[in-house]
Amino acid sequence: MTRVGSDIRFFGGSTMWGRGTDILENLHAQGLEGVNIRTMYELSPTLDHGELDDFRQAALDLDMYVEMGVGKINPYMTAELPAVRALGNGDYVLQLLSADNDGARRAVAFRVVP
Repeated sequence: MTRVGSDIRFFGGSTMWGRGTDILENLHAQGLEGVNIRTMYELSPTLDHGELDDFRQAALDLDMYVEMGVGKINPYMTAELPAVRALGNGDYVLQLLSADNDGARRAVAFRVVP
């Protein structure tokens, strides 16, 4: 079965659909079944595990799929983005994939509903 969602573009930490779990609720209200977010950094600029887990749980509760890109993993590009470089004490990818926080593994592994 084909499911239809929306590709989300963030501007200044927000989207035309709102922020955080509001995005999912607003898309769901429009009859859409999922979302593609280009990077976790756009959804949560500090990669807050609680915030990412809340988003994951809201998607599960609404039976929506989530596609999410890893984002800025080119080490030569992050020098141009000090806020990204600061994540994970200079290791942005380590922060994205951190398994030492209980919520991190779940937050990174969003369930994609067929």
